[in-house]
Amino acid sequence: MNREVFHEAQVRIPTPEQVFLEYPLAGVARRALATLLDSIVIFAGALVLVLLTALLIVSISAAIKEDIAPWMESWLLALFIAYSVLLLVAPLFYFGIYEYYWNGQTPGKRAAGIRVIRANGLALDRTSAALRNLFRIVDLLPSSYLVGIWSVMLSGRQQRIGDLVAGTIVIALPKRRAPAAIAEGTASFSTGAQLMFEGRRAERERWMLEQYLRRRGEFEPAARIRIARMLAGRHGITLAQATVQLEQQLYERFTSL
Repeated sequence: MNREVFHEAQVRIPTPEQVFLEYPLAGVARRALATLLDSIVIFAGALVLVLLTALLIVSISAAIKEDIAPWMESWLLALFIAYSVLLLVAPLFYFGIYEYYWNGQTPGKRAAGIRVIRANGLALDRTSAALRNLFRIVDLLPSSYLVGIWSVMLSGRQQRIGDLVAGTIVIALPKRRAPAAIAEGTASFSTGAQLMFEGRRAERERWMLEQYLRRRGEFEPAARIRIARMLAGRHGITLAQATVQLEQQLYERFTSL
């Protein structure tokens, strides 16, 4: 059994240029928190939809001045069935759509500070997002994600069945400086605002570096050198170096953000 599932073990992903990208894997605790938060959103959304449907039925009955009491039992049964089906189907669309369009995150994952990526370090595509959530049904068996939890505990990269099929992993995102400072109450309003701005800027810089490091093999040599020098200039790295040395320093800068 993998004893690090409750901690954030590191995973190393080699790029075609043999530069390794390192990510901390999200432990069971963070993944469980994200699932709980997303489940609350799904249940609440489905309940609101059913209540609005019931309100619509009552409003139509009042408008046509017809008593719905004789059909109340049938309507309640129909609403219960519809609610049950919605709770079974909604998670597949909810997780799949959010993870694809929100860069591997759902509201719960964003709150828990985790993200889904492909095992090669690239962002989710339609196929991987669809597969990992289609197999969520298997991970739920026999109940409460027992199959999924055992899969996470036994697999080397803490992957549930859906992750294994889709070729995805769940990583933990670095903690941001601004929320920590605000939570501790050690920064004034102006300092907190400055830290928040710096945190967002650092997040964008990290994203730019990550995109370059993962895709630099796709660029023409001249474009690759030009982009590397542009990024190096943004981070105060000496430009009078070979491209390989620049990229090594860019990778070191990426891992430090």
